[in-house]
Amino acid sequence: MKLLIGSASCIIIGASAFWAVSSTDSNKGTLGATALNAPGDHPSISHEMEPGFADVAQLVQFAQQEETKSREELKFEALAKMRADALDRRPVSLPDGVPDFPFDVPLYEPKNDHHWPALADPEIQATLDAHKDSWVVLNFWATWCAPCIHELPDMNNASEPLDDIGVSLIALNVDPMRKDTPDSIKAFLADKGIDRLTNATVTDDDVHNAMAAGGMKIPGAFSYPHNIVFAPGGVPYGYFQSLPMPLDNSPVWNSDEMIDFFTALLADEPA
Repeated sequence: MKLLIGSASCIIIGASAFWAVSSTDSNKGTLGATALNAPGDHPSISHEMEPGFADVAQLVQFAQQEETKSREELKFEALAKMRADALDRRPVSLPDGVPDFPFDVPLYEPKNDHHWPALADPEIQATLDAHKDSWVVLNFWATWCAPCIHELPDMNNASEPLDDIGVSLIALNVDPMRKDTPDSIKAFLADKGIDRLTNATVTDDDVHNAMAAGGMKIPGAFSYPHNIVFAPGGVPYGYFQSLPMPLDNSPVWNSDEMIDFFTALLADEPA
């Protein structure tokens, strides 16, 4: 029996990031009290993040105006956005014989704007396209997202077992705050011993392109980690948010429940 805490996410609203911890029921939950941007500090954003601004001075002014909002106001906005989004979500109708998605985490039908990423970087696009003919779980993450970091070792361990049954697990670093770079992520993953998980880091315009594939945009409100399940051919099948974090660090991505779910799902495919 796994000892679980609720799913944890990083909620981004405008230029501010907040913790959110909720139950597996997306209509319930409380937001944590920790803002990732400390009071009095300018939010970590770049002028590239808001192409509508004429110059950096306008962007700084915008950031200062954002800081005048209280933490409680921002947390309320985040929770309200999560609840509003939840009203539009419908669970995937799974085939007979396929168990529910593990750990009572809802697997939702894809949004209309979910699509296979179309990136300007040919090397990263080739990395993704190499897996397009299989089932794919595309995980959106960033280093400032603590739940994302927590699950990386488990994802690394799950990479080969999932691949053995025909599912490609890909960690795509998409940082709208522009803190992560290909070099910093390479060093970060090496330090964490993440050596089997397929991964890539997008930069420049591909931050927007990748987020668009995930149904997210800047500016806007969204949460990490964010996961899209693609059927063969790059067809969106469903999406889910963060997975629970066991208190004893037992596997979730690399659990029997996760392997059994995808084994049953793939077994239902037409021959």
